[in-house]
Amino acid sequence: MKKLVTLAAGLALVVGASTAAEAQCSITAAGACPAHTVSVTAPTILRLTTTTASTALSAPVEANFDNVLGRTDGTTVGITVKSNVLATGQIATGAANWSGPGSTTKAIGDLRWSTTGAAPFTALTGTDAAVVLSARGNRSQTITWNTLWNSLTDEPGAYTIPVTFTLTTP
Repeated sequence: MKKLVTLAAGLALVVGASTAAEAQCSITAAGACPAHTVSVTAPTILRLTTTTASTALSAPVEANFDNVLGRTDGTTVGITVKSNVLATGQIATGAANWSGPGSTTKAIGDLRWSTTGAAPFTALTGTDAAVVLSARGNRSQTITWNTLWNSLTDEPGAYTIPVTFTLTTP
């Protein structure tokens, strides 16, 4: 019975030595070591940045009021999306109206945007609209603002509206 135990211990040593030898490769003649595997897990990359946190539009002049073309502002905002998965940059507002002076109720759609720098302009809504199309990689877009002004309803004073840029994936 003692010999059997010694034999089992001896087999364990041989198996252990064989496993250690497989983890190494030494070539003394022409040939190659077995394939060596390298692995890594890449993370999901999703980033949306804007060139500025807020935009101060230029004040309208008399000719801008009641003009169906609105007032196109020279002030823009840049949007950049960086992703290694399909991702879309979107624009919307959560506001029901602009905040303004007195009893003013200025519609959110009076703020319009364009990615071409000129007409046609798209009215801002509470529903997300794509400004940076779905793709992978680095993509940028410049938003140009256009505002409609109404002499009957837009009182003198300061107006603001929150605009939200979001990043979505399918």
